Amino acid sequence: LRKLDFTPFQTKLNHFSAQRATEIEELLRDATILDLQAALKAGKLTSEELTLFFLDRIHRFDENLRSYTELNPNALVEARAADALRARGIVHSHLHGIPINLKDNIDTKSPLHTTGGAEILLNHSPEQDAELVTSLRSAGAVILGKASLSEFAGALTMDPTGANAVSGAGVNPYDPELEVSGSSSGSAISTSAFLTTASIGTETSGSLISPASQNGCVSMKPSLGMVSGTGVIPLVRFQDSAGPITRNVTDAAIMLAVIDTRDVDYLSLINRDALKEVSVGILREEILWSTDPPLPLEILSEQHALMQRIDRGLQKTHASPRAIQLPSEELKSLSRLIFIGLAQDTVGYLVNAGAPVTSLSDLRIYNEQQPDTRVPFGQLLVTYACSMVGEFADQVGSEENDLPRQYEQLA
Repeated sequence: LRKLDFTPFQTKLNHFSAQRATEIEELLRDATILDLQAALKAGKLTSEELTLFFLDRIHRFDENLRSYTELNPNALVEARAADALRARGIVHSHLHGIPINLKDNIDTKSPLHTTGGAEILLNHSPEQDAELVTSLRSAGAVILGKASLSEFAGALTMDPTGANAVSGAGVNPYDPELEVSGSSSGSAISTSAFLTTASIGTETSGSLISPASQNGCVSMKPSLGMVSGTGVIPLVRFQDSAGPITRNVTDAAIMLAVIDTRDVDYLSLINRDALKEVSVGILREEILWSTDPPLPLEILSEQHALMQRIDRGLQKTHASPRAIQLPSEELKSLSRLIFIGLAQDTVGYLVNAGAPVTSLSDLRIYNEQQPDTRVPFGQLLVTYACSMVGEFADQVGSEENDLPRQYEQLA
């Protein structure tokens, strides 16, 4: 529904040489943000060049990968401003002049939009940035654009993952036949494919760590309260958390330190022996036997061998691997909780954004009016949620029916 607009950068891109792109690519191959800062300080690279490098790769590759919903038309302006400050001896943080992107459920004011991947929010520009975006800008980060996602954080439909009405279905950069997972799919795809330095995604349950795993990235879900959720489209507001998706642990520590509401230097806490005497749970049954249809025997054998290699690798770090299982009833409760959060928290955001709906049923009906553009991948989960949540799907935010809050109190 929204094609990426390269017009603001076209002249610069036309003069960006292939040789310079190759030089920067070599520099980036195994670089951390600290390495990039060293290159910027030494004058081997400028923030404008680094931003152009990513824009050039987005222009060449993202039509097939679909990891972005929108580009920031001011990206080069922000990069040049960072370079100008650096020339005056002002460097705000490790992120100063570093291009990153943001999952498209994190509020960004005009000229950017915040859509959640949904047609109903296609032209929605919040009045102000999310609090975590303000922190990133204050740290000097350059915002490249908005990363694609599973629409409404994966609460619209199940297949394919990483799909939304605004940009389509994301594609794994290693192999288009491989899963991308979600819901922070675009964050992981773009980071893995060198279409950004790093990204900020969000997670309710698995939406950071799963796509990071599928696309060869590093991520973690910060504990609730570490990162401000103000200005993030909620799914289940007391379970949602924004977090980094990066290519290495160092970058994850740098990103987390900026968005954490507390003043913590995570970089100084990185320790190669951190897993010593830590127990690591491995969901063997879920990984090996829970697929439908069952995996072929040769694939099961490969995965079993992989599990053994993981065990040996963990033991080398002095961690203790332990097989665990997830109770099926807990998974059912999680599904119900997500549906209720969709009906109350997500729809509540839509109401506040001025969308023409007041309930989950309204959203379902709205999408059904133009299904080809509004829900090209269907809305199976919304339909199911309407029937499952029942009366609560038509009551947004009422105190007596605030089931997410009741679940939080029970937890």
